[in-house]
Amino acid sequence: MSKYVVSTFIFVAAIGASPMSSAAREPSFRGLGHLVEQTTYGAGQALSVSADGSVIVGISGTATGFGAYRWTEGSGMMYLGDLPGGAEYSIANGVSADGATIVGRSLASGRESAFRWTEPEGMVALAAPLLGGLPAGSTAQDVSADGRVIVGFAERNGFSPRAVRWVDGVPTILAPELPYSQAYSVSDCPASVEIGMSGWLG
Repeated sequence: MSKYVVSTFIFVAAIGASPMSSAAREPSFRGLGHLVEQTTYGAGQALSVSADGSVIVGISGTATGFGAYRWTEGSGMMYLGDLPGGAEYSIANGVSADGATIVGRSLASGRESAFRWTEPEGMVALAAPLLGGLPAGSTAQDVSADGRVIVGFAERNGFSPRAVRWVDGVPTILAPELPYSQAYSVSDCPASVEIGMSGWLG
């Protein structure tokens, strides 16, 4: 029986002036490894990187599901855990500029929940946004440089996704008059700017 392995990797290429040596400026691919060597849950993905390239986050198969990871040169691929109350599943979608704050999605108590991860606190669920007056499932996509502003989206049965911004953990639905929206990225300037997508259903 034939099988194949797909590995998470990074591609490094320096653009423009750089103090690095000419050898270091050559583009290169490098495998990041796996959370576990043998898994039936698929390959990993690298989804975001810190400003200096030293911290990479994403998702990798585990022995029993999928797990969010944080990769550094010193520690390699480190499992970030998952939220209690659901099957083993977590994904890291974004990381702050300094690599200290990681955001993503996990399963908890029957629904998807956005999370924030820091080394002192570990993985913590973000407050659930309300859609139609009830808590909705949520996904965190990106985080500001200082870790205070997180953006993503919320959704639940009967409602299309709505863009969300968390400031110091407090969620706000952005442009609630739109029937469909998602926020994917946030700027690092003090007056945060979110970008995403929206649409009208008709």
